[in-house]
Amino acid sequence: MGGVDPKRLSDLRSAASAFLDSHGGGVLVVDCVDLLTLHNGVERVVRTIEDLHDDATTKGGTLIVCVDPRITNPRLIAWLERELEDFPTVLSPSSAPDVLLA
Repeated sequence: MGGVDPKRLSDLRSAASAFLDSHGGGVLVVDCVDLLTLHNGVERVVRTIEDLHDDATTKGGTLIVCVDPRITNPRLIAWLERELEDFPTVLSPSSAPDVLLA
């Protein structure tokens, strides 16, 4: 599907919704959350992820959010851990854990 301009969260939501509609569900992967937060702020990114999660859930899809706790806003990490289910911790080559939430 390609990428979406990180400054245009509404485009991200629209593209994700269209993808889920056209594929009868599917898997949405949101990466570079720290970049989204830098351009849009924590509150807007949280609302966007909430919307994506709701949309994926109602349309039979799965949302995967990839974050690196070393560089992602701690408030966003806390929200993600509260609201989404944990995937097993994945060890990167530097041996620092990344966090995958769905």
